[in-house]
Amino acid sequence: MKLWRHPLALALIDALLVNGCILATFSIRFLGFVPERNIRAYYNTWEYITLVYIVLFYVQGLYDNNEDDDALSIFFKVFTSVSFGTIGIIALTFISRDFAFPRTVFILSYLCLLLAFSVFRIFAQDRFLRGLPVRRVILYGNQERIASLEQFIAADPRKRFAHAASLPQCDADALHQAIKAQGADCVIITDSMRGTRALGFDIILKHPGVSVYMVPEACDIVAGALHHTVLGDVPLIFMSKKPILRRMLLLKRLMDLALSALLLIPALPVLALGALAVKLTSRGPAFYTQERVGKNGCLFRIVKLRTMVADAEKHTGPVLAARSDPRVTPVGKILRQTKIDELPQLFNVILGQMSLVGPRPERLDFVQEFEARNPAYRERKQVLPGMTGLAQVNGLYDSDADMKLKYDLLYIHNYHPLLDFAIMYQTVQHILRLTFGTRQA
Repeated sequence: MKLWRHPLALALIDALLVNGCILATFSIRFLGFVPERNIRAYYNTWEYITLVYIVLFYVQGLYDNNEDDDALSIFFKVFTSVSFGTIGIIALTFISRDFAFPRTVFILSYLCLLLAFSVFRIFAQDRFLRGLPVRRVILYGNQERIASLEQFIAADPRKRFAHAASLPQCDADALHQAIKAQGADCVIITDSMRGTRALGFDIILKHPGVSVYMVPEACDIVAGALHHTVLGDVPLIFMSKKPILRRMLLLKRLMDLALSALLLIPALPVLALGALAVKLTSRGPAFYTQERVGKNGCLFRIVKLRTMVADAEKHTGPVLAARSDPRVTPVGKILRQTKIDELPQLFNVILGQMSLVGPRPERLDFVQEFEARNPAYRERKQVLPGMTGLAQVNGLYDSDADMKLKYDLLYIHNYHPLLDFAIMYQTVQHILRLTFGTRQA
């Protein structure tokens, strides 16, 4: 990848373009002789203006190197960023005279920025796409469709795919062997077949890094599936889910730090009272720690208020808690119902071991058991575990692992920061229902 495709290099070029366009606009407006009093506002604020545009470009995903972006989507991202940036700076003129540019400069700089960034970004995206490695593709499924796809691959002007092999519908094991033998990094599964989605998901789990495309049936399109690319005249759905964007993870981490620090203020006295109640009513420590599996399989120690009798698993080993678990103390039952026992995990969030929202962390013994039974369980390791999650607000306390997994996958593969806020709001409602007896745990 070229140096200028690196996000930091792109940000530097963006900064130069922003300021170059504004200076050029001043020069055009005043025919090359810019009075000092007119350009003073720019000299006082150029750093803030530059930062505003770079942040907007970042939020719009212009530093993501997304190969699915075509020229039109790039233009709309630039249009949105430049428009909001200009509107924001105009709004600042009402707050501070430091931003009081001549009105004609705002209009001319908007047009100049839109043109310059559209041309540059579309050019940069084209260079990026041309520099992508060619994918070695295996075609699998209907023989007639395979024949047409082979022709389209050979005629594709972008040369995105190199035909590695074609396999008419056969045993799935033969396909898995072919992927390894051919060194394929892409599989296209044709339509007019049964079980295509299950097969595609199986490939994703068994061959990390292999992209899976599927020719959709009419029912897939009606159900809302979107094709990500076209090969010849054939629409292809991209089944391999991409990881959560870096900017989304950064925003999620900032939200976690800010909200957990804020929540600790009212939580500390509640924790103190809870710890005192545990200590006075049962033998053993008020808090306990337990090893759990986190993001990418890393182990960490979770902190909770103790809600069970001391040494609850001394004679049984690791056992999943049940709805009416006899090991839970009377005070522990109240702490669990109100979720006060989970509050110490705010420290895990601040340390970066957990998030406020995400799949609940499990012990290594259970993770190994669940993964052996269902390989899709490994997908949960893509994100930080959470204090609450979609499975906790929609499922029941004793919902089985497979049911909870479905909620976790829905969360991971449809992530957006607004989803976190929605789950936190639902968590508060969930706790109130449990506390006042309008819902079962």
